[in-house]
Amino acid sequence: ANDIRPLRDFEDEEAQEFHQAAVQAFFLYVAVAFVAHLPV
Repeated sequence: ANDIRPLRDFEDEEAQEFHQAAVQAFFLYVAVAFVAHLPV
């Protein structure tokens, strides 16, 4: 009856890794967009 873990445990484990990956992808996207808009 305890199939679902508390949300706090989920955030402490999977969400932390996902957050790191999302932040890295976001900054990579921003860097690519910034470079793409620089005058050549």
